[in-house]
Amino acid sequence: MLNIAGICRQFGGSTKLGIEVTSFTDLGRLVEHGIPQPALAAFIGSMTADKMCPTPIFIQEGLVSKAAFNQNSTFKGALAERILRAAHLRAVAEDVIGSPQGANEFLFRNHIELGGVSPFEASASVTGARAAERILESAALGLPL
Repeated sequence: MLNIAGICRQFGGSTKLGIEVTSFTDLGRLVEHGIPQPALAAFIGSMTADKMCPTPIFIQEGLVSKAAFNQNSTFKGALAERILRAAHLRAVAEDVIGSPQGANEFLFRNHIELGGVSPFEASASVTGARAAERILESAALGLPL
């Protein structure tokens, strides 16, 4: 259920990312070379354009610390993987739910199947992100979110 085009869209496309991302190999290169700060800012901005979402600072600090955000022009390795998990989850949520607003509502609402945390918070770990994705897969089959 990996949506590479949707992930790229979350960051404002290849222009913001600095590379064309169309495959798993490209995602690996992005993790290695780093997600540029403007692309991360675009991702955060796309979520906070919705008035129902948390503040940009809440989202940013859920992805990277304030110090890391201010000290780095790119985010690599495990940090890039964390950011990509959140972007992937939002892309899948947009596809399943049908709108950015609905995806945001899903991402930031605490969910009983995730131990009472939001899918956004759960996406900090691989296991949590996968559990949130399973909820979306069930919704795609017609089960309630």
